[in-house]
Amino acid sequence: RGGWGGGGGSRTSERAGMAECGACARPRREARRDCLPLCEACGERFDRRAPDEFFLAAYAAPAFVLRARGAVLEPLLEPLMLPAPRGPPSKASADEVLRPLLALDGASPPPPLLVLLGSGASAAYGVRPNYGPGDAEGDASLGVNERYWRVLKDSAAAATSGTPDACFYSRLGAFLRARKGASACIATTNIDGLAGRWLDAGGAPCTALELHGSVLRLQCATRGAPCCDSVRPTPLEDVAASTSASECEWSCETCGGRMRLNVSSFDDEPGDVLDVEDVQERLQAFAGDHLLRGGDGPSTPTLHVLVVGCGEHVHSLVHEARAVACERALAGLGTRVVCVNPCDAGARAFGEGCLQVGATAEELGLAMVRAVEGV
Repeated sequence: RGGWGGGGGSRTSERAGMAECGACARPRREARRDCLPLCEACGERFDRRAPDEFFLAAYAAPAFVLRARGAVLEPLLEPLMLPAPRGPPSKASADEVLRPLLALDGASPPPPLLVLLGSGASAAYGVRPNYGPGDAEGDASLGVNERYWRVLKDSAAAATSGTPDACFYSRLGAFLRARKGASACIATTNIDGLAGRWLDAGGAPCTALELHGSVLRLQCATRGAPCCDSVRPTPLEDVAASTSASECEWSCETCGGRMRLNVSSFDDEPGDVLDVEDVQERLQAFAGDHLLRGGDGPSTPTLHVLVVGCGEHVHSLVHEARAVACERALAGLGTRVVCVNPCDAGARAFGEGCLQVGATAEELGLAMVRAVEGV
């Protein structure tokens, strides 16, 4: 399954696959998982390979792009070769990139905006990425294992502490509200549920599309035919009191069966994870309206893609954003990509033409407050 949230559809070309790991000198596909350190800010692995060699990889075409075109799903199995980036990205400040998104000059309405949120967007709230050295393998359908339990503990603590209106997500919501109805879509692969919980605090005109689901929701664990009315909030008080994953088990109120996190995993079949397919369809609807629309002539607005806290790991939304930019370029449509990350991860995937903002999500949120106050 490729595309947004599918996880299993990405693949690596022979050249990229044979590149040596910078830490253990083994071929990349044989490298140890724990040999590359993680950036504490964004969860990205540091890598010493040449950028062109690292990014010359084939990724499955995003499912939402193909469906928006009315294409069949078989092409998902074929690799989509994306060109290697050329030149370094351009540096910019957060204030510089936010002004056009509010159209402060008044000459035109704010442009359509696609916001892609990675693990760095939640880093300031103590939520660690659900991958990394020493993580337990497994999937959510087998119960709340140690890896998901760790994310669940972090998310529960973040969701029940602090001031919602002072966090990045609520500030993002207020910024989108200041765009006065301009088209926007927010998508995240984070499973911490914080974007969905706090965007409303800022009055966001749209909800976050949680492409992999959320640990803050539970559902019936019946494979293939879960109870449709079983989705309910995760009891955060139980999570806070737990000391191991085995203490976080609940029963379905409808059928009495075991509950699982409402999070997609690699071995899930269609229909196993409630609401996730509906989220995919909503993103595809946005894609049909803005990502692949053509024929409007030179007046067609440039799509702005704001990538926040995304690294370059294989399932990062950075790769999806690259595919979007390439697809629109082939259709003669403009795309402006802005990568916000304290390190250069993410922006390197685009090279020249991308604006790189060296800031954390928290710093971006403060810049959004300044921009809104200046409207």
